Amino acid sequence: MASAIGVLHGIGELTVYDTALRIGAKLGLLPKKVYLHAGTRAGARALGLNWKATSLAVRELPSELLTLTPHEIEDCLCIFKDKLKRAV
Repeated sequence: MASAIGVLHGIGELTVYDTALRIGAKLGLLPKKVYLHAGTRAGARALGLNWKATSLAVRELPSELLTLTPHEIEDCLCIFKDKLKRAV
């Protein structure tokens, strides 16, 4: 997906991720890893995870997140990035 639309001006990592997620969901395919973009990268960094990676295996994440699916973890890291910074 990144090679198809990521080269277009104004298309960033989040748009590439969201587009791939929606196409995959329509096809019955969901992520098996937690993919990092700007927002999730900040959340991963706040938790002391490898925020420079393209993605994280679910097993690399804190046990509190393991009841969630990878795309739900992506949402949490992104949505709560600022709260995670303050909590750690």
